[in-house]
Amino acid sequence: MTTPQSPPALPDVPDRGRRRAGLATWELTVRLRVADLVAQTKNLEPDKLAGPDGVAVEEALQEAWAIATSERGTLGTWWSGSRVERAWNAIHRAEAGLLKLDPHVARAMIPRLQSRIERAVTKSDKRREYANTLGDIATAPKPKFEARVPELAQLYRQVYAANDERQQALRSFRNRIVMTAIVLTGVLVVLALWHALSPEFLALCGTDEGAVANSDVRRCVDGGSSPHPRDVVLVLLLGTLGGLLSVGFTLGRASAGRNALFDPTPAQIALKAATGAATALIAVLLLQSSLFAITVESSEASVLAVAGIFGFAQHLLTRFVDVRADVLLGAAKTDDDAKTHDDAA
Repeated sequence: MTTPQSPPALPDVPDRGRRRAGLATWELTVRLRVADLVAQTKNLEPDKLAGPDGVAVEEALQEAWAIATSERGTLGTWWSGSRVERAWNAIHRAEAGLLKLDPHVARAMIPRLQSRIERAVTKSDKRREYANTLGDIATAPKPKFEARVPELAQLYRQVYAANDERQQALRSFRNRIVMTAIVLTGVLVVLALWHALSPEFLALCGTDEGAVANSDVRRCVDGGSSPHPRDVVLVLLLGTLGGLLSVGFTLGRASAGRNALFDPTPAQIALKAATGAATALIAVLLLQSSLFAITVESSEASVLAVAGIFGFAQHLLTRFVDVRADVLLGAAKTDDDAKTHDDAA
C-alpha cells in the first residue's frame, strides 16, 4: 500500500489584496478556495488524511488547482463552461470529503447549505425539505451529530447539484443572449453594406406632405433628395450609442450576484447595443415613410437625434432580459463565492 501524497503545494497563490493581470475572476476564486481548503487539511490528523476520504480530498484539490492554473481556456470552453464547472465540481467534492473528516467543518457548513437551499432550490423542488433535515442535524448532540456526518455529506452533494443546475441555466441564458446579439448584428451589418453599395436599397427618404412622390421632393437623412451610402451606417451608429447609454439601468441593478460564474452582463450590453441600432433603423424608416402622422425636420441632425432616442428606447424591450438575468443571478449566487470575491477585490 503506497502512502498518499501530501496536499498540493501552492507556491503561486495570488495575494488576497490584488488581482493578477490576465487572471479570470473564477480562476482567482478557485485558487483562493483551494488554498483555504489545503490550509484546513493541515489541521487534520495524518491518519485521516491517509484514509480513502483524505486521498479523495487531496485528489480533488489537485484537480481544481490544475484546472485553474495549468489549463488554457478557449472559446469552446468559455461557451460550454467546462473548465469552470469541472473546477468547482472538484472543489465541491473536496469540501464534501473534508466535512466527513472534520466535525468542526461539518457543523460550520450547515448555515451555508441552508442559505444555498433558499437561493438555489425552487419551492416546488423536493430538495427544499433538506433545510429541515439540516436543522435537525445542527441541533443534534455531539455523538449523534458525528453519526449523521455521512448523511450531511450526502445532503451537501444534493444541494450543490441543485446549485449546478442553476449555474447551467444561467450559462444557457447567457449563450442565448450572445447568439441573439451576434445574429442581429450580422443582419444589420449586411443591411449597412448593401445600402453602402446600392444607396437606393433601404433609402431613408420621405416625401413632403401633399407632394407627388418623385426624386425632386424627396427628403433624405442629410436633407437632400438623394440617399447617401453612409445614411444607414450613421443611423445604426446613433442607435448603438443610444442603446449603450441605457446600459446604466443594467449596471445600476448589479449586485454581488454579478460575480456569478456565468455573468451575462457583457452579453446584455452587446444585446442592448445591437437592439438599439435595430430600433433606430426601424424608427427612422417608419418616420420617413409618413406611416404615422409625425413629421421630422428635414435635417441630418434631427434624423440622427431620432435614431439616438429610439436606440435608447430599446430598453423597454431588453428590460425583460434584464429581469430574467437578475432572477437567475440571484439564484446562482453563493454566499461563500461572494465572500471570496470580496476578499479578492
